[in-house]
Amino acid sequence: YRTVSVRIPGINFAEGKEHLKKHRKRFENLRQVHMIDPYKETEDLDPTVHNPLTQNEGSAWRAYFENTEAQKEINQDLTRLYPGVEFFHRSGIQQAMLHVLFVWSRENPSLSYRQGMHELLGLLVLALERDKSTEPSSDGDSSILRIVTDCSYIEHDAFALFDKLMDTMKDWFESRPTPFRGKGHSNSSSSILDMSVRDVFSSPDEEDLVTE
Repeated sequence: YRTVSVRIPGINFAEGKEHLKKHRKRFENLRQVHMIDPYKETEDLDPTVHNPLTQNEGSAWRAYFENTEAQKEINQDLTRLYPGVEFFHRSGIQQAMLHVLFVWSRENPSLSYRQGMHELLGLLVLALERDKSTEPSSDGDSSILRIVTDCSYIEHDAFALFDKLMDTMKDWFESRPTPFRGKGHSNSSSSILDMSVRDVFSSPDEEDLVTE
């Protein structure tokens, strides 16, 4: 029950299901709000205002292009995340991390996304992936452990954990100078995290995760 105590600290198992539902639903709603699909958003709107060439402040297309630029910055870091560790370069893992980091940045515009956040999130996603159930839980499943480790909600749970972690880490990122993004650049914290991840993946116990 290590997973349960880590993901839902301070509450009992009976409360756990509702707690998880709330946080998973919150992320689902936030993702729908911030991951804009301009085709759906503008279906019944005035095309003279909502079109790819507009500069209108309220245009879904303008928001979409702004979002695309923000996501490019995050993707740039994700493609460099822990080089040589295949797990972090799977398309599904990178997409989930992109969603989490982008939604969090939109919910926290004063700080937004900063380089290094992807490394912290990567460790959370790794922990969730290691603990996941092989099959999704069903509506009638009463096992709290099965519900907590549901493989369908790794992205949702990663957001909840990252959001909580950033309550503590925000001050560090706010006081941190903007890093140089040159090729091969690293700092001491990144190097320590990189070594920790490599230690995890060099363990025989992780062979099943690496090759999964």
